[in-house]
Amino acid sequence: MADQAANAKKDSAAQDVKERAEELRQDADHTANEAARAAKASYEDMKAQIDVLKHDIAELSAAILRVGEHSARDTVERLRKTGRKAVDHANDQMEHAADRVESMLDDAEVFAQERPTVALALAAGAGFLLATALSRR
Repeated sequence: MADQAANAKKDSAAQDVKERAEELRQDADHTANEAARAAKASYEDMKAQIDVLKHDIAELSAAILRVGEHSARDTVERLRKTGRKAVDHANDQMEHAADRVESMLDDAEVFAQERPTVALALAAGAGFLLATALSRR
């Protein structure tokens, strides 16, 4: 009888261990399934976030391109304005120089009319100096 009681106790303990093992296996399966669902959800979330980032990067690239084009257009326009100003300034200087040359020619003409002998002597002297300088070359 003692053996039967011991065997019954062993069988009962074995049954308890089997039941507990089955509970643990079910808990482990449940935990594994939850982990798999969480991993899949995290993957889907990350994939969605990556798609959003790709879209944001594309928008930023387009914005940078627009800024660059705008900046380039502004730079070209500023260069055109600067070029126009330089041309206008050069034209003004050329007109001023032409006016001065014309004024000097008028003064020379008046001088030649008032003092023809001196003007002729100056012209001859200038011609002589020029001929001397050119003949030495």
